[in-house]
Amino acid sequence: MMVVVNEENELILTQTMSGWRVCINYHKLNKTDIQGTTILPLLWRIKRRRRSHVRMKHLPLGVCPLVYAMHQRHFKGSSKSSSFHMDSRRFLAFSLCFLCLFPLFCRSTNPMPRLLMDRNNMGRGSLIRMKTGGSSISIDPSRVTQLSSQPRAFVYKGFLSAEECEHLINLAKDKLEESLVADDVTGESVTSRERTSTGMFLVKGQDKIVAGIESRIAAWTFLPVDNGEPMQVLRYENGQKYDPHFDFFQDPVNMAQGGHRIATVLMYLSNVEEGGETVFPNSHVKLSAREKKELSDCAKLGYAVKPKMGDALLFFSLHANGTTDSSSYHGSCPVIKGEKWSATKWIHMLSADEIWRSPDCVDISVSCAAWASTGECVKNPGYMIGSKHELGYCRKSCNACSSMA
Repeated sequence: MMVVVNEENELILTQTMSGWRVCINYHKLNKTDIQGTTILPLLWRIKRRRRSHVRMKHLPLGVCPLVYAMHQRHFKGSSKSSSFHMDSRRFLAFSLCFLCLFPLFCRSTNPMPRLLMDRNNMGRGSLIRMKTGGSSISIDPSRVTQLSSQPRAFVYKGFLSAEECEHLINLAKDKLEESLVADDVTGESVTSRERTSTGMFLVKGQDKIVAGIESRIAAWTFLPVDNGEPMQVLRYENGQKYDPHFDFFQDPVNMAQGGHRIATVLMYLSNVEEGGETVFPNSHVKLSAREKKELSDCAKLGYAVKPKMGDALLFFSLHANGTTDSSSYHGSCPVIKGEKWSATKWIHMLSADEIWRSPDCVDISVSCAAWASTGECVKNPGYMIGSKHELGYCRKSCNACSSMA
């Protein structure tokens, strides 16, 4: 038992029960002046909310002595006459700390490690770390939003930094050429009116930044780096587009070389003033009338994603059981104002390192001879000739192979 007094010099009995300090008569306790304090208004609200004095057992240990300590200077009696002897300032500090920390301790069976964990992770979000080689790649799932289940589509806000976007654009802008499509019968790359953008392929792991982005894609998708094609950087100018299509293959030639493209990661390298949305006409998710107001007419035909620099769109062309998903039908709407830069990473069911480029001594681009004449074989050997792990685009023009091989 413990005795405290209020302003009217009335004794108030308190008792410790199961670790709690219970005010036996809280009516007397609340006769004290509540003006100029922070604790008493709290007790007053608790009193109004809890009509029965039995419920006052929920007050934590320290509340009643704290009230005494705060009002000791108003008491008529001497503090020496009380059985409660403690320096009021020290006890006030201790009680305030206890009251602030008590709710945190109550919410966890292991509170102290939780407090340390929260402090260490403050401002860093929830991270998934994946070891690739000797480095660690971090993915923040709190930035990922699921857009649709048919197709399975997700957007990662801020996947690329502004510096990474600019770097990819600078690597590609001097080597752009007309984009091609795969012929549905022969599998050959051909020009088409359906796709009017310009673009070029980077070399896998071309530099530290490209390699880091590819590792981050693997960590996010949980699909191996080896299963990804080299990244393609694309530019869409005014009026340019890519009509709706599937990313999975429909020809036997490409099907025999590593299987379907299982997933696509589309990274937006620039903002677009108007148009340029990625649209899924067959998506089971439809946009609201409010959302459609901000989109072009093309994007209103289905579910659409507006380009935003740094964001990445992941969608799967196959169901979880490996069958093709017709709802993955998608396209790039015409750019109406401004220009659109993007980078695409196609990911196969099997390793793509040995399937995407013919080993024959050929030039992949019609511009190879012109590039070679200006010294690009020496200036940019990774792209023109390749490496021991990757074939170049202009090996024939750079005399890096023999046509009789």
